[in-house]
Amino acid sequence: MRWFLVVVFGFLGACAGVEQNMSAKMYPGAERGQDELAIVLASNGPAMIGGINSRRYDRVHGVNPVQDYRLLPGKHVVQLIVYEDAVFDKADFSVGRAQSLQQVTLVAGHTYLPKAEMSDGRLNLWLEDMGRLSRNHD
Repeated sequence: MRWFLVVVFGFLGACAGVEQNMSAKMYPGAERGQDELAIVLASNGPAMIGGINSRRYDRVHGVNPVQDYRLLPGKHVVQLIVYEDAVFDKADFSVGRAQSLQQVTLVAGHTYLPKAEMSDGRLNLWLEDMGRLSRNHD
């Protein structure tokens, strides 16, 4: 019973650290406006963020309450992952757990999307710059 309570309170504590809009603040200091930050979306289909700057974001069966990560512009190391049984172009491929560690330079005000594609039997992972997107929330 004690372990159950520890797990429940740990989960609630983790949820309290995430903003209402499910964004994770990844920089020190005071809150900043969206035009001062780069926003990395947590997932896009089979492609997901597994870590940023050596900080891991493991998911339980692909579930993570964070929708996006807010970072200061500049160089960052991003781990992109795809979990097994991913679907590409309406075809199932058993890829196991694939990952790619990439150094990226993020631009203030831009939104980035993890991408994955199966081409010629090879899995390609990258972080795509979607440019400036209009946002309804701060």
